[in-house]
Amino acid sequence: MQRSFTFVLLIVVCFVVLAAPVLAQEDMSFPLAGRGPYDVSQRRLEFTDASRDDRPVNIVLWYPAVVPSELADELTRAVRAHLPIADLAPNLEGGPYPLVLYSHDYGGTPTEFRSVLEPLVSHGFVVAGIDHRGTTSAMSYVDRPLDALFTLDQLEALNEDPQSDLAGLIDLEKVGAMGLGSGAYTTTALSGARIDPQAASDFAEWIEPLIVGYSIFPDWSWSGIENYHDQFAGTESDGLWTATTDPGTQAVIAYQPCGIDLFGARGVAEAAVPTLIVGGTQDIACDAEFGAGLLANQLTGAEHQLVLLNSAHGPPLTGGTVAPDLVLQLVHAFLGMHLQGEAENAVYLTEAYANTLDQVEWGIGDFMAVDPANIRDFTFSEGGSIGLGESVAGIVETAGDRIGYDLSLAEGNLLNLTAHGTGRRTDSPIFSQFDPVLYILNDQGEVVFWSDELSLADNFSGNLDAGFESLDLPAGDYTLVVGGFRMAGPYELTVEEARPAA
Repeated sequence: MQRSFTFVLLIVVCFVVLAAPVLAQEDMSFPLAGRGPYDVSQRRLEFTDASRDDRPVNIVLWYPAVVPSELADELTRAVRAHLPIADLAPNLEGGPYPLVLYSHDYGGTPTEFRSVLEPLVSHGFVVAGIDHRGTTSAMSYVDRPLDALFTLDQLEALNEDPQSDLAGLIDLEKVGAMGLGSGAYTTTALSGARIDPQAASDFAEWIEPLIVGYSIFPDWSWSGIENYHDQFAGTESDGLWTATTDPGTQAVIAYQPCGIDLFGARGVAEAAVPTLIVGGTQDIACDAEFGAGLLANQLTGAEHQLVLLNSAHGPPLTGGTVAPDLVLQLVHAFLGMHLQGEAENAVYLTEAYANTLDQVEWGIGDFMAVDPANIRDFTFSEGGSIGLGESVAGIVETAGDRIGYDLSLAEGNLLNLTAHGTGRRTDSPIFSQFDPVLYILNDQGEVVFWSDELSLADNFSGNLDAGFESLDLPAGDYTLVVGGFRMAGPYELTVEEARPAA
């Protein structure tokens, strides 16, 4: 059937786990992370989408295969490297197999997640890694989900072609999608989420200095993105872009998601298939609070959970701090349950199981709970006092810690308050090591103001500083509390009178 931009109503499910750096295998139980019964092969397929100016859409296809006995030694080496022997005959006896689309990161490749995807196929899946051309172009926000739908059409044609050796291999009624970073934007769109042009425009204006400062998208222009989109799809009467999803899509995984702000709260609320969200606590590229946390918080009207791994941005091995077995355990449990009917996998997606794993926390902790309404017990350590015209330097030793400073005002003042991360990250030319949050408590210990950002558009310094500009505070005793989302590091807290413009 021809894929169209349709909306499918299903239930959204996600998970929350906080994992430790490179967890030792003997310390954890990952029963779904071993090799499955199927040998694996891969092949590259090349397609052209005539409807988009002959856009190339190539894929890497991993599938259960029949390996001749004379290739036994080569197979052993291939398994160790997660680089399957190419172009072997498919194993049709166990088929048809559920299909998982993989959407790669900004500037990434279809094989970047092979340490998880290749062993996943050994459990009876087919995986299609899509090669998205031009991911450093802002127009990729339009092309990515269209590439995925086009890929489904091409695989369906091969699956129904009696002349193809892939005929009958894939169950196109059982489709999943997984994406990393910008690829998670793709999978969110496939889940039914729809772009809200107003929210996207507002976000685009806010984020433009960051994009320019970091040289992310050289052709960044929200109006340009909209014009490009209008060539291929429409906007519905509710003001949201037409959905880009497929009736066969049963489950999606958003791994360290980026670009979620473009959907807006209304658009994300349209997401309607079971969703596993994975965030990285040390992810500087797609901040967990603005990516994974935002997606989870906006999945309104549906049960939602979230997985937090103590990792930098990227797939296992290249991401550097999370064992592939841990990620494979989560991915296999989730996709096996929703695409293969393995209901028993649900036990591995529970708080009880999470509590059996070393350094794993179930639930959204303080690190993700920026809004004090989400913090049950607002605690902090004493940092001393601060006055008008003063600055004080400090350091958050552990992510999630908070430090408070006493501020007494004899009369009302118009103030500029800033918590500035002063240490540079070694892996980033522009970002600070610490991403602050600033809270203002009254003399009753109640949070009366809080901020996790200053305007990047007005003052882009390469840091996501927290603070207030021209805040009118009446006379009284206050406590200024500095905290953060992720990681730890040095900061400088400054209190100064706001001077009227000349």
